[in-house]
Amino acid sequence: MATVPTTITNTNTSNPLAQYQAGATKPSTSAGDAALDKLTSDYTTFLKLLTTQLQNQDPTSPMDSAQFTQQLVQYSQVEQQIKSNQKLDAIINGQANAGVGSSLGYLGKIIEMDSAAFTTTDTGGSFNYTLSDVADTVTVKIFNESGTLVRTAPGASGTLGKHTINWDGKNDDGKALPPGLYSVGVTATKSSGVPVSTKVSTNGRVDGVEKDASGAVVLNVGKMQIATDKILAIHDTPVATTSTASTTTPTTTTNTTNSDKFSTFINSLSEEDADGALGWLENRFKGVASTASDIINTII
Repeated sequence: MATVPTTITNTNTSNPLAQYQAGATKPSTSAGDAALDKLTSDYTTFLKLLTTQLQNQDPTSPMDSAQFTQQLVQYSQVEQQIKSNQKLDAIINGQANAGVGSSLGYLGKIIEMDSAAFTTTDTGGSFNYTLSDVADTVTVKIFNESGTLVRTAPGASGTLGKHTINWDGKNDDGKALPPGLYSVGVTATKSSGVPVSTKVSTNGRVDGVEKDASGAVVLNVGKMQIATDKILAIHDTPVATTSTASTTTPTTTTNTTNSDKFSTFINSLSEEDADGALGWLENRFKGVASTASDIINTII
């Protein structure tokens, strides 16, 4: 609070309100009850200033009563404005509370969000991308919360429109990543190298409804808070998958030919038995197969 000056200039053009405002902080009309308390304190100080000035005014040139009456009216107007703001805040808060109640229907639902971010569980996460045109190559990249690339996978190509991917939550090495917040990016091109426009959205289950710091209603989807105007679709069950981004360990297939099989068989015999077997085969398939390779392909 400003100190009440002990000396007041004796002039009928002096403004006690202006004097106080020049040496003290103006009350904030955005602080609700705090602003009203501050105004009350300031009003008391104003009256002390005004009383002191009246007591020390020049009798031959008294203050114009209309002047300080106008100042009193100004204080009254500020007080009414603060009270109006308080009532508006109460109305807005009531509407926000009603919004929380009306949003309870989202609980447990799967929503599609206008966002590239999504939350994963132990089984991974789900997201979508929409192609504006037919693409020959689609690449999906998944990043963790710190922005590090953890997974690169091919997406469905050949058709335009919307595609849904269920990611198994594993990185490129097949290691399961911890549940948390991730984001996805999708690029698509034609065989000529011309890029195809893509739009990404993500899916998640609503597990809470609350008001954020600004008082707006938001939906809790894992570690995310989503405004209701970011909801693109609502589902009772998980979104149908059009492709997957799972990590599989490649298996090595040995291409064993008929010749390999026959050689393995012959090598397993004694030298005498092997010679006998080969002689028998030559006599048995004489006229049917002319070479050893032909014989092998005929019997195996």
